[in-house]
Amino acid sequence: MPIDLGDSVSVSSYLPCRDDVVSLTLRADLRNPHPDARRVIRSKAEQPPDDWDQRTILTVPGVVWSVPSDTCATGRLSAPDNIAYDHNFREFVFRQPRTEGELAAIMSADSEEVFSCYRFDGLARWTHASLGSWLEDMNVVVGYVHHTLSRDLDPEILCGLRQYEAYLTSPEFKSYLAELDGYLRHRE
Repeated sequence: MPIDLGDSVSVSSYLPCRDDVVSLTLRADLRNPHPDARRVIRSKAEQPPDDWDQRTILTVPGVVWSVPSDTCATGRLSAPDNIAYDHNFREFVFRQPRTEGELAAIMSADSEEVFSCYRFDGLARWTHASLGSWLEDMNVVVGYVHHTLSRDLDPEILCGLRQYEAYLTSPEFKSYLAELDGYLRHRE
């Protein structure tokens, strides 16, 4: 079934291969200076955990995906252009990285995340069919965002969710989805 994304603008998406992701784990500037932080991120990039079925629906499809996180709300300190919090301060990727620098920023967020919730092998896991399924369920995501924005919550939650809401309706997101869909179809 073709995915109708409507009119879109031209955007060149950042879709790094596994080797590029692993290489970046060695160079990324991490907020957590402990040597184990880098080791954990590199280990996840080299041998990804097998918890795909636990991924959060709020994370948009792409190279990075997430499982449930802690509630410490540290991710936006490293990656405010990519990470938002749900109503309980759990982290998710609202915008996939557009550059190596943004991917490194998400790795930095992961270095401080107690549950180490970020995964970096999404391009090997997403398929054309699973992308289509996520898009069919996107009304649940949008409904959640609208409902949460209507509540009196912490300003940091609201800021990230407003960014998410704006991104979900943007030409940039439509263009990104079209490029991701093309990538997945070509790969399959």
